[in-house]
Amino acid sequence: INDSLVEVLEDCATWTARGHGHYLPALELIQELLEEDRHLNMQTIVYFLSDGAPSDHKRGECRHGVLVWDDVVTRSGRLALRRDGRKILQSCGPDVQKCRERIMERIRECCCQLIREMGDE
Repeated sequence: INDSLVEVLEDCATWTARGHGHYLPALELIQELLEEDRHLNMQTIVYFLSDGAPSDHKRGECRHGVLVWDDVVTRSGRLALRRDGRKILQSCGPDVQKCRERIMERIRECCCQLIREMGDE
């Protein structure tokens, strides 16, 4: 690592996270690129930088088939909001929090598995 890269990384530390970070497509692409260069017999170092945790869970269905991270939209097409102004999310029933936690855990496991597979190649 040279000084200019260190400066860039230090600047990144002051950034504010915005939007969603879908890790799985990025990790799958890295895996594909590494596979293409596998025959070159050289060492490769991958830096995966992010400004937050994965957001892949936003697209995941729970075991009940519900997208429990999706916003509830009213008949008029507006977001349903709580009294405090926070968005209301879809629900699959009384265990919705457990379903959300399971989805997030599944995403973490998938990310870790992809990284392990890259390290094994």
